[in-house]
Amino acid sequence: MEGAPLKKRPIITTASDTEISENESESCISSPEHPLKVVVSSEDEHMSQYDDMTLTELELCRKKLLKEIRFLGKEFKSIKQQIYEEKMNQLEIEASELQTGVSANYMAELKKLEAELFIRNEVAEMLHDEQIKAINRHYEAEKQSALQTLENNKRLAYEECRQDLLETIRKLQEDNRDAEIVWGEEEKWGAKKKKPVVRAKKAVTVSGPYIVYMLKPEEIKEDWTIIKKSCQDL
Repeated sequence: MEGAPLKKRPIITTASDTEISENESESCISSPEHPLKVVVSSEDEHMSQYDDMTLTELELCRKKLLKEIRFLGKEFKSIKQQIYEEKMNQLEIEASELQTGVSANYMAELKKLEAELFIRNEVAEMLHDEQIKAINRHYEAEKQSALQTLENNKRLAYEECRQDLLETIRKLQEDNRDAEIVWGEEEKWGAKKKKPVVRAKKAVTVSGPYIVYMLKPEEIKEDWTIIKKSCQDL
């Protein structure tokens, strides 16, 4: 089967077998131990290389290729495991830094949260101060209103008591004048007649409220003096 047709495939050669021209489209995978280069070039240019190769040479080339593929698979797994371990170590370091509070990301987020907390505290303090000021203004307004109401009530009570006292004084003065008139008439008639004539006192009609004094004139005057002094003290 030496003359059997071959399938078209990329040419795989080592670095020592051939040189790669600058115009060829190539993709190379190499390692320090096995400087293998996989060259993908146009099929028409290199098909002549397979025409001169026997099946034995092709089998050797295939085995060599499989060996290189297995080596590359091992290298890939090794690199993958290395990347995995490095990534796990990095994550463990970040977790340790996070637990100790020295992680850069953690510190950045912490500073951001602290800045937000500071702003919120300032806003809360300003709101609290404004609420306190509003409460104080309301308190002062209520206080002034209560004081004005108290003063008005005191003034009204004073005027009411004063009017009551003046009315009482006026009535007492009238009663005093009436009593003096009655007493003067009794003395006058008593001087002309030998025997005193007992006469009933004229009833004085007054409208309430009123105070009835059954006292002597000097005692009434004394009470009147005390009342006037009390009015002056108010």
